[in-house]
Amino acid sequence: MADDRTEVDVVVALPGGRRDWATRLSRWSMSAGVAIEFLRGLSADEVRAVLGAGRPVALLLVDPASADRDLIDLAAGLGTPSALVDDGGAAPDWTDLGCVARLDERLGAEELPDLLRDLRQAATARPRARAVDLDGPADPGPIVTVVGAGGCGVTTTAMLLADGLGSLTTDPDAAADPDATGGHTLLVDASDTGGLALYHDLVRVPGDLSQLVELHRRDRVDPDEVRALTTSVPTRRYRMLPAGTDEAPARPPSASLAALDSLRRAFAAVVVDAGAVPAGGERAPVDPFVDAAIRTADLTVVVGRCDLHGLHQLAVATDRVRRVQPDDRVLVVCTARRRGVDDHRSTAAAVDLPAERVRLRPVVGRLERIHRDVAPLPRRVAGGLVDELARAGVHPRSAVDR
Repeated sequence: MADDRTEVDVVVALPGGRRDWATRLSRWSMSAGVAIEFLRGLSADEVRAVLGAGRPVALLLVDPASADRDLIDLAAGLGTPSALVDDGGAAPDWTDLGCVARLDERLGAEELPDLLRDLRQAATARPRARAVDLDGPADPGPIVTVVGAGGCGVTTTAMLLADGLGSLTTDPDAAADPDATGGHTLLVDASDTGGLALYHDLVRVPGDLSQLVELHRRDRVDPDEVRALTTSVPTRRYRMLPAGTDEAPARPPSASLAALDSLRRAFAAVVVDAGAVPAGGERAPVDPFVDAAIRTADLTVVVGRCDLHGLHQLAVATDRVRRVQPDDRVLVVCTARRRGVDDHRSTAAAVDLPAERVRLRPVVGRLERIHRDVAPLPRRVAGGLVDELARAGVHPRSAVDR
C-alpha cells in the first residue's frame, strides 16, 4: 500500500527477456498499487544511463539472465543496492554477485515495499562483493604476472616461469597421464597479441580467457569447470589458457577479479602473460583483466633487455607497475648475453630498485626452433627463474593440497 511520503522510490529493473514479475511490477506501479516509480530497462547500457542521470534510485532488480556483477558494482558505487529475482531453482549466488537481497519471482505487491523499507531502516546495508566462495578451506595458489616492453621476451619468460613452477606442482604419480602433465600450474595469455596460441601450436581449444571472464559475469564457477577450459601441453609442465578471438567481448573489471580468484583456487600456481605495458603514461588504456592481474599479483615480473633502448623501455614499464604495486612485489628480469656485474648494476640504476629486486636471465639458445616445435624448455633457465621467485617469497601451493 502507498505510504504518506510525497516522494516515491524509484526502482529500475533489468529483466532478461519477457518476465512476468517485471510485467506485474510495471502494472502495479501504473495503477498506484505500490508506492514506487518502476522503470524497466531494455539493456544494461540503458540502466547505466538511468543510474548515472543523478536522480536517486532506491533499488536495482536483476534476474539470473541479466545479472552482471560489474553493473551491480556500478550501482553500489552510486548508492543503489541490487536484488536478484529468481524462481528459487539453480540461480546464481546472490551474495557472491553483490546483491543485498533475493526476491521470489512470484513476489506480491507488498514484498517490494517491505524490502525498500528494510533498506531504508538499515542505512548501513550495502552490497558486498564477495570472493568466489568454494566448498572447503582452499589455500589459494599464487599469481605471477609477467609484463614488459614489446619484443623483450615477456612471453618466453612467462613460459619459463610456468614450466619451472610446473616442476614443483605436478603430481609425480600422474606424470604418465599426458592430460595430467602440468595440471597444477596454469599459463594464461592475457596479452593483446595472442602469441601463446602460436607458440604452442594450438588450433582447437576447449576454452579461452574471454570465455572464463564471461562465465564470471553472472555466477561463481566450479573449479572443475575452470580447469575444463584449459588445454594440456604434453612437452611442457603446465596447462594453457589462450586469450580468445578479437571478436570476444571486453573483459569487465569485477568479472575479471572473480575469474582471477577462481584461477587461484583451481590451480596451485598461475602465471599471467600480460604482454607489453602500454606506452603513453598513466592514462593509456589497459585491459581490465591485465590491470587486475597486475594489482592482485603476488609478484609482478617486469621483463626487459640490457641494451640502451631496452633499459629505457624497462624503466618505463617498471615505473608504471610500481604505481600500483609496492617494490617488494616487483621483480625485474633483464635478458643479457654476458650477465656481468656491470649489466646488473646498470639495470638496477635504470629502474631505481634495490639490486636484490633485479635479476639477469640468459638469452635462450635455439629459441625459434623451440617455439616452432613446441620443444621442452631449458630446465636450467626455468629452474633459475623459479629460484628467484622463491627468494621473492612466492611459493606454489603443494600438489597434494589441490
